Amino acid sequence: MDSTPPDQTEAAAQQTPHALKVRGLMLAALIALGMSALKDLFLPAFFHFDSGGAAAAGPYIIFGLGVAIALAFLVGYPLWTFADNNGLSTPIHAAILGAALGALIGLAHAAFFRDALTTEARTFTIFSVLWTILAGAICGFAARTVARTPKQKARE
Repeated sequence: MDSTPPDQTEAAAQQTPHALKVRGLMLAALIALGMSALKDLFLPAFFHFDSGGAAAAGPYIIFGLGVAIALAFLVGYPLWTFADNNGLSTPIHAAILGAALGALIGLAHAAFFRDALTTEARTFTIFSVLWTILAGAICGFAARTVARTPKQKARE
């Protein structure tokens, strides 16, 4: 006789396998790095800021990849486990959670650098926070989409 309550067995059945989470989080890290590089290296030209452009791209990508992967696993993996445990298993749920996490990261980044900003840079910081929210939503959606099992695809 099984003494496990039915809702716990359902939650365990919806758990995303570790290998699929790793694949999704690696994709999310690459997307986050790409969007961050686009925002920091190339979009400032539209706002007439000097960002260093192509000369900074190599070190930015090498250093940024380590930061993106670390953040994806240190923050994304526990958030994904929380989502799985609470039945938030669709790509839309992941996009919403990713946007919320992007908002937290963007606001933390803006707060950390707020004293050194000029008026023009503060305007760009507002755009940067919004961009980070968008990046979080895209990363969450993409990570969850590539990690869906055939059973999850059939249910949706």
